[in-house]
Amino acid sequence: MFKRNLRRELQKVEEELETLCYEMKAKLLVKELEVVKAAGELTSTDLKHADCTTRELEKKLKEKEWELTDTKAMKDARIQELENEMRQMENSVERAQQDFQRRSEM
Repeated sequence: MFKRNLRRELQKVEEELETLCYEMKAKLLVKELEVVKAAGELTSTDLKHADCTTRELEKKLKEKEWELTDTKAMKDARIQELENEMRQMENSVERAQQDFQRRSEM
């Protein structure tokens, strides 16, 4: 009878131990789930922030492209103006040289 009681007690302790073991595993899984959720939320927040930053940088890039296009157009227009001035000056110099040659031939 003593052995039977002892076995029952031992079995009861083993069952309690097994129950505690499962409870600890369940708590550990709950903690792991919380950590994964928190990491997921952080990742989601980081992704949203990265998307926002990307949009801002794309907008700034577009603005710089427009500025560059405007600057290039202004440069090209200025080059054209200077080339036109140079042609006019060359024509004036050529006319002046022709006038000088005609006058010196007379």
